[in-house]
Amino acid sequence: EPEQIIRKIKNEFREIISVMRQDAENLVQLSRTDALTKINNRGAFDQFIEKAVNEARSQNKPLSLILFYIDYFKKFNDKYGHRIGDQALIVVASIVKKYVQEIEAEQGKNLFLARYGGEEFVVVLPDVVLNDAVLMAEEIRKRVESYNFIIRNTRGEIVEKGIKITISLGVAELLDEWESSLVDNLIDAADQALYAAKESGRNKVCYYTFKGCRCE
Repeated sequence: EPEQIIRKIKNEFREIISVMRQDAENLVQLSRTDALTKINNRGAFDQFIEKAVNEARSQNKPLSLILFYIDYFKKFNDKYGHRIGDQALIVVASIVKKYVQEIEAEQGKNLFLARYGGEEFVVVLPDVVLNDAVLMAEEIRKRVESYNFIIRNTRGEIVEKGIKITISLGVAELLDEWESSLVDNLIDAADQALYAAKESGRNKVCYYTFKGCRCE
């Protein structure tokens, strides 16, 4: 019957379109995901922060940013090798991801974690004021520091255990005084705070103010 054939062709087309749509969505998701740590990548962050900053400014809501990196990561890589260095990046990402998910579930917030580049990560905190962002950063710092990192060889055997990884964190809040280049100003402020954390001994949280960066 011609009608049945047409109906069958239409159904098959619908299935093909559905599969193609799913493939396209998967490709978009892959393009926004860091291949190693499986969290958002720099490109996804660039998109999200632009939108988040515009929304915060237009709705007159707070927005904070945590920028952090693994302390002495180059030395860690030199000592244990890049395979173990990759494991350290994956572990840190998963610790912070778990915490972010907890906060989202408890407070109903939509936070955003991404790998910023190399051993550097970023957390965007929409609707979070500086003081709360600093407390969150300190909790992240403590969780990473308390983790006992285990090194296994390629056969899965434990070679070394009880290794401590620490991170330094810089926190900044979107300020009313900034009239333009809001994203750049916010990232730069968090970066200055991160630099202050490095300079004052690492494994700590520092935050940006107009009067200079302060450390916890």
